[in-house]
Amino acid sequence: MNLFNIQDFFKLCGVILFFYLLKSLYDIIYCAYFGPLSIVPGPKLFPLTRLFISFKQISGQRWKWIQNVAVPTYGPMVRLGPNLVLISDKDAIKEIIAADFPKNFNYIKFRTEDRFDTLFSTIDKSFHKKRRRILSPAFSIKYVSSLEPLMILCVKDLIYKVDECIEKKTFSDGAVLNIVNLVQSCVLDIIGETNFGGKFNSIETLSHPLPGKVYQELRRRAMKSLFPLFKSFMKYDQYLLDLSNELIKNRRQAEKSRVDILQAILDVVKTEESDQITDFEIFDQILEFLIAGTDTVGLTASMAITLLAKNPDKLKLLQQELDNALGNCNDELPKHDQLKALPYLNAVINETMRLWPVTLDGGIGRSPEKDTIINGYMIPARTNLVLNYYHLHHDPKYWGKNVEEFVPERWLDLNNSPKDIFYPFSAGSRNCIGQNFALMEMRLIIASLLFQFDVKDILAQELDIVCYITPSFNNLKYDLVFSKRSFKSINDC
Repeated sequence: MNLFNIQDFFKLCGVILFFYLLKSLYDIIYCAYFGPLSIVPGPKLFPLTRLFISFKQISGQRWKWIQNVAVPTYGPMVRLGPNLVLISDKDAIKEIIAADFPKNFNYIKFRTEDRFDTLFSTIDKSFHKKRRRILSPAFSIKYVSSLEPLMILCVKDLIYKVDECIEKKTFSDGAVLNIVNLVQSCVLDIIGETNFGGKFNSIETLSHPLPGKVYQELRRRAMKSLFPLFKSFMKYDQYLLDLSNELIKNRRQAEKSRVDILQAILDVVKTEESDQITDFEIFDQILEFLIAGTDTVGLTASMAITLLAKNPDKLKLLQQELDNALGNCNDELPKHDQLKALPYLNAVINETMRLWPVTLDGGIGRSPEKDTIINGYMIPARTNLVLNYYHLHHDPKYWGKNVEEFVPERWLDLNNSPKDIFYPFSAGSRNCIGQNFALMEMRLIIASLLFQFDVKDILAQELDIVCYITPSFNNLKYDLVFSKRSFKSINDC
């Protein structure tokens, strides 16, 4: 009798499992081919599962398929998964930004640990507003301006390091240097000096492990978001946690506090409603700013110099502008007040951010809180809408036939530049909190290096860009030849 009951029990479980799987299969097929999103164009099998688009991300080359295949084939609205729609239409993107849709649920997967909210990863509007208000003083124009002397010290270290390498000459025309490593080392020291209590001394050796650790952390977070079932096997690097703990410990022991990111984060802990914040949560927020600061600014500044090396006529125009504005060299590097009004320098930065925005595969995700009509399609609540800024930045309809070329001149007449489709720091309530800081860094690094040195491209190289969350040079490497400009080295003044 007991055996009969056990057999019946397993039969019942089998029947329940069968109908559960049948219902799940029905739901998948209905959602894919009969639900509200079924009329949105896209690859036939992609509505069944996100695995198809996820596997394209493993190599960091998904952005090429999206921009070169998906958008040209299917148009401004492309369904890339059961609940995932890529939006490349100018007016639809503006509508979504104006409506201030919250970030989509996938941002939770970008956290170091899912349970900890951060400024970037939170989908809670009230949390974001409160956290941004607390951190904003460390990014105000007035405070960022006060950091300029510290930034200049780091840039001066960079100039001395390049001078030192040129003296050793690794190439007949100058020194062959990895521009990505140079710029990221400088950016890293600037972030350390201005926001975490001291330089990381990464310029000194050009071999600090932190840029590589940040690069690997970006890849880890991307894989964790794509394959959440395996997230327990994708642990953060202990080196990053140890570094954060050391920064926190040193600041807490310091006799005098300062206004910067680290202090602002620690001040969050002191507020009554935040007394449960742990050191690990502080680590998560610190890591987020390290990633944002080194990867995005590092890419734009190193890419700008690379593009100028590939276009010597543009490099010459920028150097002429710098020479005219800065005059004879002296012991001081150019000041930001001298640089921020230089039209061609700003045009170079804008054109670089147009060609290579902070996301290449439409990584800016939003979700409507209720059913809504977008571009003529019914979009259910909680649909993951991905805003394709890259396509807007590369659409010949707005930028002309030379859209893929590096043409800073298109920014010299601001009245004719299509600024309403230019999103270098995103837009709306979730725009980049650190854009003033980033622009000052980029201007100081690009102008100081190119005022002092000539750069040449090594033609045999491939400009290989990967994008896991934000774009990066593949393997963090691209070599340029640096040589001294006549009478422009600090050491010669």
